[in-house]
Amino acid sequence: MQIRMEKKSTQVFEQDAVLAAIERSLAMIEFDPDGKVLWANENFAETMDYRVEEMPGLLHKQFCTAEPI
Repeated sequence: MQIRMEKKSTQVFEQDAVLAAIERSLAMIEFDPDGKVLWANENFAETMDYRVEEMPGLLHKQFCTAEPI
């Protein structure tokens, strides 16, 4: 007989608040299947020297460098 114990958190989080905190903490971008930017957050845009409003429609390859890292 196998007993499976799941540990549940006793903390209560609002899902929207957690997602907002993640977005504030990380550089995030989303592409469509063709490699076009659907959206990017402020952290990503700043890192790439763009404004958020400039990001939609750009192509993934525009963020890639020719030289190896």
